[in-house]
Amino acid sequence: MATREEYGSYQIDWREAGEQFVALIRAGEEEPPAIITATVDEGMVVLKSRTFATIDAGIVEAYRPNLSATNEASPVRAFESYLNAKERELGVPLSALSAGPARLSAGWAFYYQSRAYVETGALDQMLVGHGPVVVSDDGRVIAGGSLDRDPEGMLARFS
Repeated sequence: MATREEYGSYQIDWREAGEQFVALIRAGEEEPPAIITATVDEGMVVLKSRTFATIDAGIVEAYRPNLSATNEASPVRAFESYLNAKERELGVPLSALSAGPARLSAGWAFYYQSRAYVETGALDQMLVGHGPVVVSDDGRVIAGGSLDRDPEGMLARFS
C-alpha cells in the first residue's frame, strides 16, 4: 500500500516493494515521477531523509527517467511496450515485479514474471530462461537471458 506525503511543492508516494522501498516524487500530476529506491534494511527513515535531501538539493531531475530518449518514451513506457510485445509472443500474461525498476549508471533495470506465478506463487506457472530488461538512458531496450544476472554488465556489453 502506497503512502502519500507532500514536501514543499512535491508529492511523494512511497511503498515497500519486495526487498526495496520505492519513492516516486512528482512536482505535479502531469510530471513524470522521479524514482528513488533504498533497501528494506536501510529503512523508511533513510529513504525519506534521502528523498527530502534530494528535493532540498534541487537534484530531483537526476532521478527522473530520461524523457528525451531516442524512442521518445520514458524507461517505464519502453519496458511496458517490451512487456506487451513479449506477452503477445509467449501468449502468457506477464507482470512487472513489484520491486520496481533499479537505477543503473546509464539506464534502468526491470524484472518480470508470468502474472500467474506472481499472483499464486505456483512454481509450475513460473517463467524460466529470461533475465532482466535494461532500458538505457539513450532509449535502447536490452533483453537479458537467464545467465544475465548483472544489468550493469549488460549495459557495458551493448554500449
